[in-house]
Amino acid sequence: MKKICLFLAIIMLALPFAGCSAKNVDLYKEGLSVASIMHEMVNSEEYADMMGVPNLLEDVTERVKELDFSKPESVYKLSLPTSEELVKNMGIADTYGWDNIPDTLKTQIENRVGFSTVANMINSTMGQEYIAFCSLYSAVVKNEAISAKEPVTYLYVFNAGIGVAVTFTDGLAQGTFLFEKDLFATDELEQTFAPFGIGFAEIKA
Repeated sequence: MKKICLFLAIIMLALPFAGCSAKNVDLYKEGLSVASIMHEMVNSEEYADMMGVPNLLEDVTERVKELDFSKPESVYKLSLPTSEELVKNMGIADTYGWDNIPDTLKTQIENRVGFSTVANMINSTMGQEYIAFCSLYSAVVKNEAISAKEPVTYLYVFNAGIGVAVTFTDGLAQGTFLFEKDLFATDELEQTFAPFGIGFAEIKA
C-alpha cells in the first residue's frame, strides 16, 4: 500500500500533460518561448518570495540561472506511447500491486499519466530538492492557435544534465524542467527513455 501511495504522489505532483499537434504555430519557437519564461521565473526574486521558494533550492536555482535559454545545445522531439502502455512500461503491475487496484482507479491513474510523470520520476533520482524546484518553476502558457490531435513533446537541452520539456495541449503549452546527470548525450537519452517506451529524434530550428 505504501508503494501505491508513493506512485500516486508522484502522479499528483505532475501537471496533466496530454500531447498535441498544432496549426499555424511553430512548436519549436513556442517551446523556446516557454523555456524563456521559465528562466525568467527562476531569475525573479519577487516570484521566489511570492511562491515561498525555500533556501534549500538555492544550489539548483544558481545552476539554472547561469544558462543561456535563448540558445539550446540541442532539441529533441519525443514520441510517447499511450497512457495505458506507459503505465505498463513503468512496471506498476510488479512494483505497485496494479492487479489489486480497482478498475475505476486504474482509469484515473491512466488519465493522469503522461510525460510529466516520467519527468518527475527522472528528477527524483537527483533528490527531493529537484522535485520541489520543478514543481515551483513549471509554466503554463495559453495559446489558442494550438490545436490538439496527436501527442507532441519537445525537449530543449541547455546544458549537460539540464533541460526543459514542453508539451502542447489544446490551447496550452506546458513546460517542466528535467534534470539528470549526463542525461543529454544521445546514448544516455536512449538509456533513460527506452524503459518507458519513449522515442526521440533530434530536430533543428
